[in-house]
Amino acid sequence: MNDSKISVRYAKAIYKLANEQQKLSETKNDMQLIFDTCQNDMFNEFLNSPIISITKKQAVLKSLFTNKVNKETLSFLDILAKNRRESYLQLVCMNFFAFYREHLGIKEVTLTTVNPLSQEYKDQITQILKTSFKSKIELKEKINKGLIGGFILKIEDQEIDASVSTKLDNIKKELTASDF
Repeated sequence: MNDSKISVRYAKAIYKLANEQQKLSETKNDMQLIFDTCQNDMFNEFLNSPIISITKKQAVLKSLFTNKVNKETLSFLDILAKNRRESYLQLVCMNFFAFYREHLGIKEVTLTTVNPLSQEYKDQITQILKTSFKSKIELKEKINKGLIGGFILKIEDQEIDASVSTKLDNIKKELTASDF
């Protein structure tokens, strides 16, 4: 979870509201749409621009998300802009997702490999982790050609690095540190 106090507070506020109104799933979908929109560089520049007025930002947010998100989420976006916190929107979404996963007992797992894995392997890994952690698993896959081989498995704050590149780096350090 990102520890920016501002983004955590806003995420907690929208999370609690959604939970109280029993719209947690809907709001999660809304936040996913907003988060996906935040991936656009031009949209981020717009949100972070000190030149664009708050009323203009509110109008754009309203026009972008009206009829796409529930009214509570739309009101939340308006409040965020009114309080000049629109630049935190992406972080607010990320923190909301963390609260959501915690509420449902879901562990976020990132698996980094050199090549994409088949669905069969992903399912096997998910099942093993489900059993090990006695928790639901949300598996995300990343590709990194620099690993050479092996994998890196990140489970929330824990990381298992079984990549060939790391093993080679460790061997190199041992060889350069040893006296011949």
